[in-house]
Amino acid sequence: MNTPSQLIVPLRALAHSRSGDKGNRSNISVIPYHPDCWDLLLEQVTEQRVRALFEARRPSLVTRYLLPRLHAMNFVLDDVLD
Repeated sequence: MNTPSQLIVPLRALAHSRSGDKGNRSNISVIPYHPDCWDLLLEQVTEQRVRALFEARRPSLVTRYLLPRLHAMNFVLDDVLD
């Protein structure tokens, strides 16, 4: 049985996202539906986890940019597009 500290929730249940690309760079924004989720997203949605999700694309660099006043973050993945 899961305790609240072990509860697994899909990211899509807590936040929405947009993506775009330019050249060989992809960017992905993550914005929580509710500001109360911001701290949890900061803790869980890291550069390392995003890199692991896109491992097959072999990004040379994953950078997370925080926009705390908007409760949003943007990830830039370098060298991932064909």
